[in-house]
Amino acid sequence: MKQWKKLDSFEKSMIIALVIALIIMICTSYAKGADKKYIEIVNPPGKYLWHYWEEYGQGQRWDKWLYETMELNGLDTAGIYEGQILRVEVRD
Repeated sequence: MKQWKKLDSFEKSMIIALVIALIIMICTSYAKGADKKYIEIVNPPGKYLWHYWEEYGQGQRWDKWLYETMELNGLDTAGIYEGQILRVEVRD
């Protein structure tokens, strides 16, 4: 608290402005995904991400859909296995 008292009004204003900007950035980043709908799928034998793109990703470029789906599921590669639970975005 003693350090806060030593700051002049400009420095205090800058710190407050940075904190507010940070809060706004955090809130808007969470709000971006709020309007999206997802389903969870237990991957059956013989299915690949390509199959899910054909079913749920049409209208979106394959590479963009693949990147977003891999990121959403924490995948390093496009390989998925039988029984794996996948989250896939569903578009209206």
